[in-house]
Amino acid sequence: KRTISRQELIEGAPRIVMAVVLGIVIATPLELKLFEAEINSEIESIQAKRRTELESQITGSPNALVEGYREQIAQIASNQRRRETEIQAKYDEYERANTAQLDELYGRGPSGRPGRGRTWRNLNDIAEAKLQEYQTLTTAHRNDKVTEAQTISELQNLIRDYESSKEIELDGALSVTETYDGFLARLEALDSLTQNKPHLGTARLLISLLFILIEIAPIL
Repeated sequence: KRTISRQELIEGAPRIVMAVVLGIVIATPLELKLFEAEINSEIESIQAKRRTELESQITGSPNALVEGYREQIAQIASNQRRRETEIQAKYDEYERANTAQLDELYGRGPSGRPGRGRTWRNLNDIAEAKLQEYQTLTTAHRNDKVTEAQTISELQNLIRDYESSKEIELDGALSVTETYDGFLARLEALDSLTQNKPHLGTARLLISLLFILIEIAPIL
């Protein structure tokens, strides 16, 4: 029985290494074919995960500038509601003052005497002053709303421009993700399957060992 000497082993080492490499290289396409269905499913999962990550990165994170625009719009709306409340309160004051002067005019007021006497004139002056204040607030509010509507429109256009640019960026990124189906992608999917499914890893190992043995057999 002949044994392999150390010198022969050293001389044959490069051929053995090459045989191992060839065995792995030859086994890989076969593995990709044998596990094609699982690989396709894994690629779809990877694509879905990347789509979710891209959408989160591109559209999910708030932009400080856009958030500032939205805060300005919200502040304008808040100011409008506050002014409308003040206008309503001023109108209620006018209504009360006008009711008081009418009561005085018809003898139901503090003096108890109908007519346009001194008490009525005082009450009427108060009512007219309240009416003037109400009209002034209403006019100012109307003018402010015109200016604010223009400001809101400009801010909304800026927000839409930003969102449109993000959609274009997302579409471009997703188009790259959709083309993730080449040879390297399939190798990555196969490695991912091997890590997640030990039995598949065992099958890959056995296939690789088979081809390695086939390549090494002539040397031995």
